[in-house]
Amino acid sequence: MRDNCAEILNVCSRLFTSNDQHRVTLTGTCFAPAALPEQARALLARGERLELSVDIDKYGTGAMVLVVAG
Repeated sequence: MRDNCAEILNVCSRLFTSNDQHRVTLTGTCFAPAALPEQARALLARGERLELSVDIDKYGTGAMVLVVAG
């Protein structure tokens, strides 16, 4: 499930590619109950986040939070 999540996020990163060819790359994932890295905590503190509820057949419902740096 975690590997699949990382692959989906990698595909979604293409949504953020700009016309000047800057790429967004997934550099890591963090799953509860692991502690968040300092950089992720700093972004969350800025309040720039999108909270989603994800429902995957045969796996159930879970939460996914996307954080975007300003």
